[in-house]
Amino acid sequence: MFQALYANHASLFVAGHDHHYEQLGRANADGDPVDNGKAAMMPDGVRSFVVGTGGKALYPNDYQKKWAFTEAYDLKSYGILKIELYPDSYQWEFIPTKSNTASMKLVRDVKADTCNRS
Repeated sequence: MFQALYANHASLFVAGHDHHYEQLGRANADGDPVDNGKAAMMPDGVRSFVVGTGGKALYPNDYQKKWAFTEAYDLKSYGILKIELYPDSYQWEFIPTKSNTASMKLVRDVKADTCNRS
């Protein structure tokens, strides 16, 4: 699926399977874990979000398997991801249901980006 998204110049991918919030920088679609560090912040890559924070039990342990291009994560907050789309860009914000800013771990402070074009 990521190969199709990458080939068609997608800008964003949002998943909700894992029970936490994670923001991942732009990456290519090779799917090779060895390449994840090199793929980070590719100008034409696909940015991903994991937002499984809507009601099921959150993963309470410290997140040990961060990708090399993880930008932020939160394991302790229920909440939503607000994404604002514009013709050539987008911005986002994770909004917890309760004020819990101490649980958000920022690796890189990125909250806006430009869209990919074909």
